[in-house]
Amino acid sequence: MKSRLFKLINPPLGTTGPIYFRRAEPDGTVIQLFVGGRTATVLLSGYPVGSGVFAAEITDCYV
Repeated sequence: MKSRLFKLINPPLGTTGPIYFRRAEPDGTVIQLFVGGRTATVLLSGYPVGSGVFAAEITDCYV
């Protein structure tokens, strides 16, 4: 599968600016990212939030 550009739609407090990243996994996949100094569990979605950009949502964030 070709990689897609994702935008984190609910970044944790203390992060500045939008967070974008590329992944090739299909919709509904849960991944772990290092965001704002913490490990976050992120759900990849097929919901478009811009031209060629898809939503990714934090489902859990570890301190």
